Amino acid sequence: MCVPDKYGRHQQNGTTTSGNHVGAVVTSVAKLDMTFHPPLASLREGCGEVNVQR
Repeated sequence: MCVPDKYGRHQQNGTTTSGNHVGAVVTSVAKLDMTFHPPLASLREGCGEVNVQR
């Protein structure tokens, strides 16, 4: 199960990318990808069908 948290990050298996600079950069890139290519970004995040169907 994978859902965006209140900061727009994807939580997967109870974890989230945060707490360091690399995590912040990855989150920003993911957000930009989702703005232009939602299905591709979702698959890239490993959430696949869950986000594509939202």
